[in-house]
Amino acid sequence: MQTDCGERAADIGLPGLWQKHFPLKEFHDYTNQFWVEQLFRRATLPHFIILGTAEGIFPIIEAYAARMKSLRWILTEAEYDQDLADFVEDFYTEYGLAIELELLEDVAALKRLRLFCKEAVNMVDFTGEAYMAAQAVPEGSIWLDMFSVEEKKRRILARDKKVAYISMKELWKIAQKRCNCPVLP
Repeated sequence: MQTDCGERAADIGLPGLWQKHFPLKEFHDYTNQFWVEQLFRRATLPHFIILGTAEGIFPIIEAYAARMKSLRWILTEAEYDQDLADFVEDFYTEYGLAIELELLEDVAALKRLRLFCKEAVNMVDFTGEAYMAAQAVPEGSIWLDMFSVEEKKRRILARDKKVAYISMKELWKIAQKRCNCPVLP
């Protein structure tokens, strides 16, 4: 298929065609504090694993501290900074819960990571990675995918284990169904 400028559609790709003909920005603000709070509301289990990080995550973690029995935070060395180190120390002092930090070399190490958990957990995922090893996540866990990665959703739900997958895209679909009332003649 040729576009009006003589470019082949296959060369541009769907995102390129969309941007060319519909100059609207695609939503990329998944880790904004407001949207993170919307997904965190779905975290109903007492055990948490956070993959990666986002701006504005500290107050959200503090808001859920009373409901947490454990918190494991896995991130790359590049994501770890002094503010995060101070938060981890202050969190223990303030709430009495030690955050188990696990620092990985890079994103490649994150993809190889095997997540072993004894009990069902809230997996709060800020990585945006599609190919996470989620085989060892126990039944009953809740995977909160902050970036709404379709391939990750497919891989998690394709397993026989009962792991709930929730993303902003899923929440928006539910809201849209509620808002699209039938049109009466």
